Amino acid sequence: MGINKETFTQLLKSGQVVHSNFLSIRFIQPTTPVIPNDNQYSFVVSSKVSKLAVVRNLLKRRSRAIINKHKKAIKNLLICAFFFKVGVTNFGFKELESLIVSILKQSRLLK
Repeated sequence: MGINKETFTQLLKSGQVVHSNFLSIRFIQPTTPVIPNDNQYSFVVSSKVSKLAVVRNLLKRRSRAIINKHKKAIKNLLICAFFFKVGVTNFGFKELESLIVSILKQSRLLK
């Protein structure tokens, strides 16, 4: 499920951040969950990454599929935003999957 505007603003102000070369993650664990036992994700792909909306949407779709595949391994009650950086458009599905899993491990969000 997506993140509403107020929660996204709170996430940007007070969320913890982990960076890699092609991806950044910002996350918080709220004290009162918005949705019980469920996480919220947002994927931000700037037009600096690619001018083509088709490419930006492809990255978002692949990322959602990767998160759904690893959903059981991710801690509960999280609000996460993934920010893609320039150069990530050259990655295939498997490379993108390893990138997302590695940044989740760095941020200690995997169970």
